[in-house]
Amino acid sequence: MHFLPGLPGRCSVKKVQQHYDEVADIYDDRYDGNRGKYYHGHISDHVMSALPKGKFLLDLGCGTGLFVQRYVEEGGRAVGLDISPGMVRHGWQRCPESGFCVGTADVLPFHDATFDALASLLAFSYVPDAAAMLRECYRVLKPGGRIAICTLSRTVFTSIVPIVYQVGEKVGLKKVGVGYFDEHYYTNTEIAGLFEEAGFE
Repeated sequence: MHFLPGLPGRCSVKKVQQHYDEVADIYDDRYDGNRGKYYHGHISDHVMSALPKGKFLLDLGCGTGLFVQRYVEEGGRAVGLDISPGMVRHGWQRCPESGFCVGTADVLPFHDATFDALASLLAFSYVPDAAAMLRECYRVLKPGGRIAICTLSRTVFTSIVPIVYQVGEKVGLKKVGVGYFDEHYYTNTEIAGLFEEAGFE
């Protein structure tokens, strides 16, 4: 199987960190309304269903710790990692009993075979070298561990989102999101190849 290799330097890590530091204090506001709660709940439901319950979890791109909080409330232990110090600060405030640290997903500051489970919700496309990230995930997972990554596919961003932004630009909305960080969206085949290369079955 031929797959797309990681793309070192493609996504601007500095831009991502700066943006999420700037919005850390208001980030959770998007989940206060009914649509936001449903959206995050829907995503986290799917990720939770793929993970073992009551184990030790690493959440990559943890943001303000929403998923860490949910995993802990359902009987597990969790550590969150994010590139943004502002987000990590909010994570500590939300779940002081859990661990949080600032770092990047392609060089994880953990020993081999530390975690039973690993999750990442909507952060995969911002990682400059996805292959390196998945190798690190494989390294820090215990044998038989589970990984669940929720990401948006390339199809969504080549058909639907451009239309949304065309409408948004006409009514004066600021475009911060798709393409702003030089992020990369993968096809299902590319993602499967990256996982296989990292050693996942």
